[in-house]
Amino acid sequence: MALGEKDHAELLAREKVEEALNFIRFMFCYVNPKYVFSNQWKIYYDISTIQESGCFLQRNVESNSTSLAYSSSKKARGIFPITKENVDIWKECYFLDSLSAIMRCSSRTEWEDAILTSIHWIGEAQYEWGTDVAFWKYWTAIESLIPPNKEKVTESVLKGTSVLIVYTGYRFVSITEFWSIYKRIEDLYDKRSRITHSGLSRQVMPDELRDVCQYASWMILAAIGLYSQGYRKFEQVQEQIDRLYSIEKEVKGKK
Repeated sequence: MALGEKDHAELLAREKVEEALNFIRFMFCYVNPKYVFSNQWKIYYDISTIQESGCFLQRNVESNSTSLAYSSSKKARGIFPITKENVDIWKECYFLDSLSAIMRCSSRTEWEDAILTSIHWIGEAQYEWGTDVAFWKYWTAIESLIPPNKEKVTESVLKGTSVLIVYTGYRFVSITEFWSIYKRIEDLYDKRSRITHSGLSRQVMPDELRDVCQYASWMILAAIGLYSQGYRKFEQVQEQIDRLYSIEKEVKGKK
């Protein structure tokens, strides 16, 4: 074996494990959004990495002082089993076969890349202990699936997220709730912008973290569903977003 081949092979294997683990984290977010509320349930591959709460010394260079700090509890809270029954359900209801095909593909379309990028970020968010950082990562998972528009970023995110959540085949919420969902997404995106641009921290409420996590998981399922129907480009998705949003605007104008 040539020098470095073993390390390279281990790195590739680790990447594949992380891909699979992030899919499981994504499914956990979809199936158990209530656990995101407290941000205390995390999916690990090896529970030996979990540490009980403990104390450590913390050095403050500016004040030239040392203090005793305590870490948050990260004990194992339960097991998330991967049984044949669970896998069969994922295949039947959540397009696991389609996702597996995307992950195996060596040459991916932009929509396939977007799906895997979104799953990566929702996995990173589910694994994150800091609520503001987790909130930002969930939003990154959502934005990964929004057709890019450099001139109207906010409008594109609000329109795209609302349409994909309301109008895809899963019908996560009723069509009659389109504008209430739109307003909630608008409020959450405003907080995301303040975290990014103004340094807002420790201000994310539990219900906000739960909702943005739920929206991210819905978006991924919607995206995989579109993939199974033949969508491969952002342009195709954008056409449907524009069409359906125009219908909603027209209906709203008549009320």
